[in-house]
Amino acid sequence: MSPEASRLNTSSRGFRRLTLAASIATLVLVVVGGIVRVTGSGLGCPDWPLCYGQVLPPPQIESIIEWSHRFLAGSVGVMLLGIALVAWRSHRADRAVLLPALAGVGVLVVQSLLGAITVALELPSTIVAIHLGAALVMFACVLIVTVNVWRGGSGRGSASGVAIVGGDSRRRQSASGAAIVGGDSRRRQSASGAAIVGGDSRRRQPASGAAIVGGDSRRRQSASGVAIVGGDSRRRQSASGAAIVGGDSRRRQSASGDASYIRNRLISLAVGAAIAVYVLILLGATVTATGASLACPDWPLCQGQLAPALTDPLVTTHFTHRFAALASGVFIVLLAIQAWKAREQASHVWRWSLLLAGLFVAQVLVGGINVLQGMPIVLRALHLGLAASVWGAAVVLVALLLRDRSLPALVSAHAAAGDRIDATPDLRAAPNPAAQSSGKPASMFSKYLRLSKPWIIVLLLTTTLTSMLIAGRGAASLPLIVFTLLGGALASSGANAINCYIDRDIDGVMSRTKNRPIPRDQLNPRQALTFGLIASVASFAVLLVFVNLLAAVLAVFGILYYVFVYTRWLKRTTPHNIVIGGIAGAVPPLVGWAAVTGRLDLLALYLFLIVFYWTPPHTWALAILVRGDYEKAGVPMLPVARGEAETRRQIWLYSLQLVAVTLLVFAFRLAGGLYLALALALNGLFLWLALRLTREMDKPAAKRLYKYSQLYLALLFAALVIDASLV
Repeated sequence: MSPEASRLNTSSRGFRRLTLAASIATLVLVVVGGIVRVTGSGLGCPDWPLCYGQVLPPPQIESIIEWSHRFLAGSVGVMLLGIALVAWRSHRADRAVLLPALAGVGVLVVQSLLGAITVALELPSTIVAIHLGAALVMFACVLIVTVNVWRGGSGRGSASGVAIVGGDSRRRQSASGAAIVGGDSRRRQSASGAAIVGGDSRRRQPASGAAIVGGDSRRRQSASGVAIVGGDSRRRQSASGAAIVGGDSRRRQSASGDASYIRNRLISLAVGAAIAVYVLILLGATVTATGASLACPDWPLCQGQLAPALTDPLVTTHFTHRFAALASGVFIVLLAIQAWKAREQASHVWRWSLLLAGLFVAQVLVGGINVLQGMPIVLRALHLGLAASVWGAAVVLVALLLRDRSLPALVSAHAAAGDRIDATPDLRAAPNPAAQSSGKPASMFSKYLRLSKPWIIVLLLTTTLTSMLIAGRGAASLPLIVFTLLGGALASSGANAINCYIDRDIDGVMSRTKNRPIPRDQLNPRQALTFGLIASVASFAVLLVFVNLLAAVLAVFGILYYVFVYTRWLKRTTPHNIVIGGIAGAVPPLVGWAAVTGRLDLLALYLFLIVFYWTPPHTWALAILVRGDYEKAGVPMLPVARGEAETRRQIWLYSLQLVAVTLLVFAFRLAGGLYLALALALNGLFLWLALRLTREMDKPAAKRLYKYSQLYLALLFAALVIDASLV
């Protein structure tokens, strides 16, 4: 090895050690910050940045604890600055290292300012919660840099574009673009673009772009882009782009699309788990700040009940935290199950999923013991430390999955498990030449705006605003309206962006969606996902800080339901997707009502039901208009799965139910005569258009109902606002 190469190798090792040390130090910093909180040492040093006007603290336990926290923060700050400097000088081309390194420094500055504000204002609970949230983001930035540095670059490891995912393998070599996933194999070689996944096989050579996954198979060859997954099969050949999976299976198409679908499913679950854990920790901080830690003095029940009466705000806060823990657990369990299926081909993902699950179980148990023991300081600190560790494990998993490109080997895992890996076609459209060659590319703002689906945002904010005005009897404070609508817009933008990320494989083949930023290559999938996650977290933060906890939790519920229940599960599996998934679109009125009243009343439930029963006629009318798109994409919307005649019949039936719900508002004396008169007029026209749709059986009739349904919902809610303002 030349002196220059030796120097670079030593420098690389030093940088990796620095990132690892910074990750550990940041975790310790978060835990010590929790100790400061639970011991009441936040004002142990009443000034900042000194402590009682001195560099060193006086010999008081509270002062020493607070000073230790500040010292750790300073040490972490120096490490983050060093990481950012090295990333800028030596890793500028690797955005996965550079961007989180720079972001970490930015969050560090915010953290320092928040720390000073916290001391100056004598620990306001809102600033303390934001301080913790920013600390977790900073921890995530450090972990992402660490993962990307230690993994060696975008799932690419050694030579240009090579990915080496080790087991006990020794020296492994690959030419440009090759991926080597090891077992006990020794030296393995592949030509350009090949992937070798080892068992006990010896030397295997495919042609350009081929992938060989070994068992006892002999030499296997394929043309460019072919994946061969071996069992006892002998020589198998396939044309470009085909996938051959050995054993008793025959030829399977779209291997790359299937592997991408599996990988995206893992990423979605990991991201969902990370978001859920982040929200869970912030809710835990809210429980501590509001003094609700013992509002439920028993565990796992609350006041001896599975679902207690939520009349006491402290009980509501505490129970919301427990519900968030349950939701987090669901994501973590689903992620562990998916990773277990692929444990042989992606052992690192399985190990981290297992660690995440173990840490989460430990945190839950410590939390329960905490309550039963009356919240002793040691257990409270341990609970927060475990929570930070769970967050760290979730972030590492997301970073690993986004970084590694070696997961096409998962195809063999699912083939062995008997899964239908060919069930989801690779429908990603080719890059749009017009979009790439345009001399006037859209601004970044317009791209992200279109990614957010602004017309959907407008409709959702309309129901949010009107529900606020109904709850406030025609009025609400302007700052409350602004922050509620801002939080709602961010929540909708985040959910819609993540929806575009998940549906990017079908958006390109549907005329209605092919001009979205991802199919047109104006934004890449990672940008869309990042934007969606940031907007979702920002939504929760805005609503929590400037509105109230209930509104924030409802918004998060809407995001998670839309992304995971509707988009990931229902949309592509059942014609009932719109009916069950409509719950997500009916959440904004609840958010608006909760923002004004801090609770949910009977009228709020009726607003929810109005939107819920309005969704099927509105969406199915659109589905009739674009039925061909859904057929091409393989989405089982009702017109595709059951035919247009049945869809028209269901539109009529749901229209009747919608009208009934709107009239119940008057029947239960929740609205007056003015509302009744306006509702009868609006409902009459709605029913007439729905009835015409059942008789005319053409697309113009469906288009008329679809257009009117948008206006109908806004006018119906406006009628409720006018009626409420006259009371």
